[in-house]
Amino acid sequence: RCRGLDDDVELDVHVDVDPTSSMSPCMSSRRDVLAIAISAATVAGGGACTPHARADEEVEQQTGLDSEQVPQQDETDSVSSSSASARAKGTVAFSIAVDEEPKGDITFEVSGDGTRAPLAASRVLALGAGIPDGGGGYRGAIVDNVDPAFVRIGQRRLGTLGGAAGAAAAAAVAGGLSGLDVNAEVDKADTFSDFDVLLIAPTALGEEGDYEERLVARNGKLATERNRAKGQPAPPNGTGLLFVLNASALPDELKRDVVRIGRVTNKESQALLLALGNLPRFENNEESGFFQTAKSIGDVRALVAQSAFNRPLSRVKVVKSTAS
Repeated sequence: RCRGLDDDVELDVHVDVDPTSSMSPCMSSRRDVLAIAISAATVAGGGACTPHARADEEVEQQTGLDSEQVPQQDETDSVSSSSASARAKGTVAFSIAVDEEPKGDITFEVSGDGTRAPLAASRVLALGAGIPDGGGGYRGAIVDNVDPAFVRIGQRRLGTLGGAAGAAAAAAVAGGLSGLDVNAEVDKADTFSDFDVLLIAPTALGEEGDYEERLVARNGKLATERNRAKGQPAPPNGTGLLFVLNASALPDELKRDVVRIGRVTNKESQALLLALGNLPRFENNEESGFFQTAKSIGDVRALVAQSAFNRPLSRVKVVKSTAS
């Protein structure tokens, strides 16, 4: 836990250290693991951080990276996934809490009918309503990246809460579990306006630098198992959302693989988004020499630090999500 001047923020970290690595002598304690995270991800506004004992848990990744699992929302808050995925126009509302204190709703209009992004729009509506049988949805999603130019809601795991039933329900949603078909709706020449809502497009699995293989015994036979490399964030799966606050200041890297699916037109929602974008946060120090050196040698602590950049000090969460 990192404690700022007036705020309390938690970073969950899991680090695997190669005992043969030249870096391992520096990793003799859990507190050492956060050395770069604390020095590189300084608190915007002058806060100070002290590492605590939760450094042994996995950090919530942000390419959208919220992996938190939450109970399925009530049926009264949901519509069926089949009806949500069959349409591409509607309204989604997120009830937002900051450090468990309700702050209001972010309501945005989704319109994909007759446009080049009907699949992406249908996907967002289904996730906004909540997928039955534990398929997943935006309830419990974390605002994991804030900036005066944008607010990002981290991606959600799909089909994990209800086992096989949840996976089947999520697979029936527009785009399925991976959402890879959304890529066909990405227009890299598209231009954005203030308060546009963008769906972060998924990436194809299989980038060699992000995965590792190992032999495992399965059912009495040797098999090759392929998993994401340690320390690598989960690739986007077509569930993360980006709310544009200042289109002229939106970083170029955030414009490449997104699909415009709607717009925030409600003045109260716009005001809430602007307030979230200006929350105290961990400063982005990617340009610092200390961080660049650690990243260039593959130090996993640099990935831990990077996951905290622009992360709000407060816990900002979608406590309720509805679609109509």
